[in-house]
Amino acid sequence: MESGSNRRSHRTDLEAALIPRVLIDERIGHDDASVHANYTLVTDVMRDELVEMLTAQWHEALDARLAMCPTSAVPVLNELLVARARKRSLLVAV
Repeated sequence: MESGSNRRSHRTDLEAALIPRVLIDERIGHDDASVHANYTLVTDVMRDELVEMLTAQWHEALDARLAMCPTSAVPVLNELLVARARKRSLLVAV
């Protein structure tokens, strides 16, 4: 997913990824009183696809940060970067 302006909202990113509206509303805590919402339910498959998309975005963000610098003075971020670098080197070695 492309990362452009900081003005984009999480909802906009989800819509761009073609996440169903009912799942977006549930995720961001919006109530939709429309007839459409009353007859459209969130499924496990929808949630699984959302988790896959968000996980991919997370990995892309870590990879982009690794490309800038493989370490961080922030301990939590440094641990994440080290773990991601190890995983990437394992994936390349296979």
